[in-house]
Amino acid sequence: MKKKKRGKKGFIGLTSTMMIIGIVLTVALNSVAAYWEKPLSDYFGVIGEGSTGDTSNYLFPSEFASEEERKTAQADLTEQIVAEGTVLLKNNGALPFTDAKKISLFGISSAGKIVSGSGSGAVSGEVKSLKESLIASGYEINETLYDFYANSTHSHGSGAAHGGGSAKGDWKIDEVPQSEYASEVFNSYASYNDAAIVVFSRKGGEGGDLPTEMSRFGGNAEDNYLSLSQEEKDLLRSIKDSGTFAKTLVIINSAGAMELGFVDQDEYGVDAALWYTGTGSNGIDAIGKVINGEINPSG
Repeated sequence: MKKKKRGKKGFIGLTSTMMIIGIVLTVALNSVAAYWEKPLSDYFGVIGEGSTGDTSNYLFPSEFASEEERKTAQADLTEQIVAEGTVLLKNNGALPFTDAKKISLFGISSAGKIVSGSGSGAVSGEVKSLKESLIASGYEINETLYDFYANSTHSHGSGAAHGGGSAKGDWKIDEVPQSEYASEVFNSYASYNDAAIVVFSRKGGEGGDLPTEMSRFGGNAEDNYLSLSQEEKDLLRSIKDSGTFAKTLVIINSAGAMELGFVDQDEYGVDAALWYTGTGSNGIDAIGKVINGEINPSG
């Protein structure tokens, strides 16, 4: 028994000594490697980050000659992805808008941007808007109506504040009610009546399960987050009942598939519908080109 105990103690002692030696050697070698970083990098190569300067010793060199070239290629790819991913849900001949040049943008989401999902997929930095895309594609926008939404105290109509992997947080679809539209706004329609574009958006992402009923968030128990709110239905009815617009296009800006029965219901007067998801920093540039016919959407 004593011999076995001695053997066990000896094994533990040897193992501990080897571990200490290993730690000391690791620390020492790291110090040496840090001191000789440049020659070691030149000899073994570098897994680099960035695309400027001398990348001849990188294991994965950039294919672009400059940072500006890389950013341009990235922007082109983003626009291509949105162009190919935009889905034509309905078209009774309203699209493309070839003769329609003066546009009224409706919905609180027309002045907002859903460019990505939440969490690690979120896009940061400056992003372009639908208004910018339409202007670049040759359309004139009703500035009175746009400013009405941009200056509104209402949110962008997509829900927010995901909460702990559940439908907690604030998922209110805060579309502007018709009672808040001033006569100045209504009167602006006549000068921009070639077409009405109505934008509805919804968010989604990690850490935020979408509500299956909306009574907790200013809606009705029979509605869910991916169906139209009462205010959104009222907006569509108001546009149709005004009798002002030659055609009405609904745009769905949402990663989640919304309930779309309304696009075929006569009471809402929808002539065409498009669906696209997050547009990244500049993918929205493709949408104006889809609307004017330069790009053919999917679907």
